[in-house]
Amino acid sequence: MKNKYAVTRYRLIDNRMTIKQKPAPSLQDIVDYVCEKMGTTVSVSSIQKDIYAMRFDEGLGFFAPIEYDKYKKGYVYTDPDYSINNIPVSEEDLQGLEMAIGILEQFKDLPAIKLFEDAISKIASSVKQSREHKGDSKILLLDRPKRYKGIEFLTEMVEAIRQKKVMRIYYQPFNKTEVKKHTVHPYFIK
Repeated sequence: MKNKYAVTRYRLIDNRMTIKQKPAPSLQDIVDYVCEKMGTTVSVSSIQKDIYAMRFDEGLGFFAPIEYDKYKKGYVYTDPDYSINNIPVSEEDLQGLEMAIGILEQFKDLPAIKLFEDAISKIASSVKQSREHKGDSKILLLDRPKRYKGIEFLTEMVEAIRQKKVMRIYYQPFNKTEVKKHTVHPYFIK
């Protein structure tokens, strides 16, 4: 995708197109709506390109039936029940979501992931329902340990990197009794 905000604009264009109280918005109405909702300036040409992509881009798969209605002097969906929100999720999308959820669940104890715990649960539940609706059983199961040893120190390490602090780490190998002391200048965690 050429622009990281394009998906947001597609959703906003779709929202504006489906407002029943304000049917057939002009191009300027759509631009104004998107600008207001995003809190930034969006060019007319960007919205024109977005509408074209929503109609014809096979990668997006929306194939939105957007037409300019010269009698109403605005854009309409030729199918009044159409919305990009009504497009079913493909099998490939479900597999990708299952994999992403599995990865996120491995790190659910991290503070950064905890912030999105509710959203992750909602997505996981939605994927599960979609699977059950299709009659598919779970195909992918990621093996994950109950807890990663030492993960409780991750927040401290991140803060040390942010603040450019030196860390002293004490490490005891499993097969030895002596503890080794290391001084590190962390700048990245892998």
